[in-house]
Amino acid sequence: MLTKRTDEKTQNRFLAKARNAVYSHCHRYERANGIKLKPSQFMRQFHWPSFGEIAKRMEHEYNIGCVICNEPYLDRDDMTLDIRDPNCLPFWANVGFMCDTKNKQKQRQTLMEFEADREEWRLWKEWKVRREQLKLGDLFHKQHVLI
Repeated sequence: MLTKRTDEKTQNRFLAKARNAVYSHCHRYERANGIKLKPSQFMRQFHWPSFGEIAKRMEHEYNIGCVICNEPYLDRDDMTLDIRDPNCLPFWANVGFMCDTKNKQKQRQTLMEFEADREEWRLWKEWKVRREQLKLGDLFHKQHVLI
């Protein structure tokens, strides 16, 4: 009995999160385009699945972790529904899940632009570490030459 109630509560939390995500994206679409849509109309127009299906997908993705940073989600609030390419319409095929931190870093970039930026940062950090290692190596070499 306790397990069934716990399972229902967990599912209901994902269902509430799914509803909030749909309402939020519907509202953003309305603001950006000046078109008033009910969430059900938004879901039909952009081929989004039912709240229940979104909740199941969220739970599945939550158990996998963030697909961008490969880290587990801190909690359900850390998981966000992202429009991968904000220059395109919010069709369900243009939707993905990621942690709140990466979604905030991505902002209005496409997923491809965001990944390119992340790669540039990774290479810059590598270069910075190598540069420091070279400086330390030169310093070590100069100390040994002086002795």
